[in-house]
Amino acid sequence: MLLSTSAASLFAQSSLIATLSHEGEVKMFYGALALQQAHNAATHGDVITLSSGTFLSTTITKAITLRGAGFKSDVDNGVFSTNISGISYINIQEDSDFKLTIEGLYLGQDLYVKSDLTNATFAKCRFYSIHFQGNGTNAQFVHCKINNISYSGGGAGNNIFSFINSYVRFPRFSHSSVTSEFQNCIVDCYHTDAGSYSYKPKDIGAAKLSNCIIVGASEESAYYNRYKEGFSSSVSAYKCMALNFTFNIWQNVSSPNVYATTGIAKVFKTLNGDCSETETFELTDEAKAKYLGLDGTEIGIYGGSLPFDPKTSAPQITKFNVASKSTVDGKLSVDIEVKGVE
Repeated sequence: MLLSTSAASLFAQSSLIATLSHEGEVKMFYGALALQQAHNAATHGDVITLSSGTFLSTTITKAITLRGAGFKSDVDNGVFSTNISGISYINIQEDSDFKLTIEGLYLGQDLYVKSDLTNATFAKCRFYSIHFQGNGTNAQFVHCKINNISYSGGGAGNNIFSFINSYVRFPRFSHSSVTSEFQNCIVDCYHTDAGSYSYKPKDIGAAKLSNCIIVGASEESAYYNRYKEGFSSSVSAYKCMALNFTFNIWQNVSSPNVYATTGIAKVFKTLNGDCSETETFELTDEAKAKYLGLDGTEIGIYGGSLPFDPKTSAPQITKFNVASKSTVDGKLSVDIEVKGVE
């Protein structure tokens, strides 16, 4: 089963494969529509594994586990990303004892979550934009890069969002029904023009920030004044740092436990101010030693008990060679190399 499931990642450019695992039975689907076909054949609790390459998007209506080869390519090691093309939707209306888990995908367009999600997990994914429109959502993001995320539901029930060792740009959770927690994250408020966003720090709503780095807009930005209100009084901050602000972003926060505001160049080796594919968000050696979180490790995405790592949790096959024909005694030579999780 490991062979059938993981070998898909090898054929990054030539073969698109979706493997559906249902109660020990494995089915394979091929081509750009493979994700849609595998999802149509799946039931709650099934596992769909995608190869590298680009698949057409679908509407997820079942509580499944959906895994890709990762959002970041590593050509030297024969690893390529799994990309989803087109606007995607999550709309799980049926009650299920299973939870939705999505790991190792690159979504280059909007994702709309139209239904409630109970204990959903998004891990090691890169999102262009996520819009939550349901009620009673409990979602966790681990080792993700998120360009834009918002809640626009009606506010019924409690909506809880947790972010662990992730990069989060423009979080908009100001609705009273939403609480959020950011642990060892980079929360990015920076842009040189508003574009389609009208973001300000208060939009984060009721949030707990631990071991986080907050990146702000420069004074050269035409929209700098909208940041001067800072975070709201419903925010708490523990061992956090604000960068690129010339005012006190913590002015409304009760007893914040924060480091003094400083410049970006004194903390990051590089930082280009967007959700770049090449940006690593690595701190300078001086910052790693100086700015420590509650547990004594560095603040930001490489600190804490779960340092950021884009590699997926599922093993990936990096070499898969099959002889063109069998030997005279009916044996077929197969050469396989599997790269597991370190």
